[in-house]
Amino acid sequence: MDRLHRLLLHCGIALCAICPSLIAQAPGGAPPASPQDVTVVAKVDGRDITVGELRTFLNTLPPQNRTAALQNPDDFLRQYALMHRLAKLAEEQGLDRETPYREQLESNRRMVLSTAGLNRMSQEVTVTDEETMAYYESNKADYTKVKVKVIYLPFLNTPPKEGEQRVSLTESEAAALATRLAKEIRAGADFVEMVKQHSKDEGSAKRDGDFGTFSPRDNIPADVKQVLFALQPGAVSDPVRQPNGFYLFRVEEKVAQPYVEVAGLINDRLHDQKFRKVMDEMRTSIDIQDLKPELLKP
Repeated sequence: MDRLHRLLLHCGIALCAICPSLIAQAPGGAPPASPQDVTVVAKVDGRDITVGELRTFLNTLPPQNRTAALQNPDDFLRQYALMHRLAKLAEEQGLDRETPYREQLESNRRMVLSTAGLNRMSQEVTVTDEETMAYYESNKADYTKVKVKVIYLPFLNTPPKEGEQRVSLTESEAAALATRLAKEIRAGADFVEMVKQHSKDEGSAKRDGDFGTFSPRDNIPADVKQVLFALQPGAVSDPVRQPNGFYLFRVEEKVAQPYVEVAGLINDRLHDQKFRKVMDEMRTSIDIQDLKPELLKP
């Protein structure tokens, strides 16, 4: 059985080559029907193989295997024909009615159909333009971007070894410096000048402290995100401790993204929310009685 499994696995991996015109239309799910679908690519064992048949099969393969189809069309067709010949032989021998193949076929059928049903349900969930706009108006804070400058003060709590030169502040020293700089900036000191004198983030320091533009959806630490979006333009934060240092932030601009830029994201979010609700309702509607989990143990 292991040897047969390895053979079929090899065949499955090899079933991935055909002409470039097919590959170009294969990715992204089932392509639309076209006159080319009935075009005969080759005659194999006396049977016409069409563009549509092979394209349908290619769509069941992982992307890397579809790409590999460009390599050797002749080998692909031989492997594809071998798969069909082996399947026909198994049916003639009645293997599709024997255990465990009968159960595996039925299980695979249920998996394919459940996936098809899931896709159809997802397609039937709709989100209107009115719903998308209403969500945007109620959640503009989630679609606001902030442009930020920063002063970064790293610290190192591990003391230098004997004879080594100390190259960083301790945590307490960095905290004290960050607190002092925040106070001086709020009293009128120039933020950019403080960047040039003290910030150790080389990238932003070369740009007068420009640290980037962020949205609430960006993958940044939660405490940093909370500080950034609470600040008003021109305001300087208190020192924000991170594992490697303290940060002082100043928000330069705070702008809501235009609706047209985020409408697609909102539509996807609302669609997913609706779809999850449908699936949760279906899941909870399943009636399970007299379950005996102990009987499922090996």
